[in-house]
Amino acid sequence: RPGHGRIESITWLGTSAAAGASQPLRRFSIRMDDGTLQVVDSAAEGFSTGDWVELTREGYIRRS
Repeated sequence: RPGHGRIESITWLGTSAAAGASQPLRRFSIRMDDGTLQVVDSAAEGFSTGDWVELTREGYIRRS
């Protein structure tokens, strides 16, 4: 679900073979502004616990 929140934890899941390339896969636990918790698996890089992010309608994670 799209919205804004803060990353509470990041868990390493290993690697994923996407489009023929091996990519690190992480599980992001994000506390949304409305108090709900969303768990998102993504190969997104450069994020840390405590970062404020936006989950877009297209399914991307970006800094907010």
